[in-house]
Amino acid sequence: HRHLMGDGLVALGAFFIIGFLSVGKNLRPKLSFSAFMTLAYGGAGLWAVPLVILFRVPLTDYPAASYGWLLGIIFITTGIGHAALNYVLPYVRLYTVNLSTVAEPIIAIVAAIWFMDETVTIAEVIGGGFLTAALLFGLRDEWQPREDLTHLEPG
Repeated sequence: HRHLMGDGLVALGAFFIIGFLSVGKNLRPKLSFSAFMTLAYGGAGLWAVPLVILFRVPLTDYPAASYGWLLGIIFITTGIGHAALNYVLPYVRLYTVNLSTVAEPIIAIVAAIWFMDETVTIAEVIGGGFLTAALLFGLRDEWQPREDLTHLEPG
């Protein structure tokens, strides 16, 4: 039962990511990058507050290390990774931006090994290999030289 709920939350998250990127693809060229990011992160924060209250999520009394990891998530994954995806929205196909999110678990596996001394199972290595292969296969057309470079222009 818990697995089904987790699967449902993953599907719901994917739905919201697709919606966000689709709206962002149209809105991002009309706004400066900083205005778009303020709107995106501010909107996410406004959604988070009622959810924290509704589900009574405690925001205090965690170990100090947890707050350090939280800052890392905020500044590294969100501040660099997600911001980079939002920055390129006017310049590349939505398909490419969406597919590039497949790299996130691959990067997380490598980071967990390097920074947290985590070990991985053979299943995780195989899964990471499949994700890497899928990413490379999906992006193969992006590496082909093109005579028409209008795809690099915003809009």
